[in-house]
Amino acid sequence: MTEVVIIVSPSFDHRGKRRHDRFDARVKDTDEVICRATRQPVLDGSRVLIDKGYSPSTAIRMAYAHATAVITGWAIIGEAAQYDVMGEKFVRRKTTAGSMPSAPIKIDGSARPREPFSKMAAARARHNDPARFTGRAADHLAADSSGGLRHRQRAKMKMPT
Repeated sequence: MTEVVIIVSPSFDHRGKRRHDRFDARVKDTDEVICRATRQPVLDGSRVLIDKGYSPSTAIRMAYAHATAVITGWAIIGEAAQYDVMGEKFVRRKTTAGSMPSAPIKIDGSARPREPFSKMAAARARHNDPARFTGRAADHLAADSSGGLRHRQRAKMKMPT
């Protein structure tokens, strides 16, 4: 079984500021950057190495840039490529499907733009219009000039007819 060692170093943004919990991963012998700004360098690095043609049975070993002789983690590339980290757990990576065929966008009368806010506010105001009520509710509103609150109080009580 062969092995590939990746060297992990902290990632920095375009202004030179350290990106918290993000790392750049390089292959030790070639200094080729395989992942930039990743939180899971072994897992993402194993997927990149498989895409580059490495065997899935190859071991991937990780070391930090300040202590390249100390191996801090390792995995089999084929196994590591199947997982992601979600919170504190390893979860199996979902297979990515190809791009979905796009459907043409068809706009008909049902997809009209929404009414402006002022018209919507006017429609809500018409909702409380006493002329809209019929029967007993209209009698309660007509007998009371203050409107809604007393109407709601009377509606809760059972009034004799």
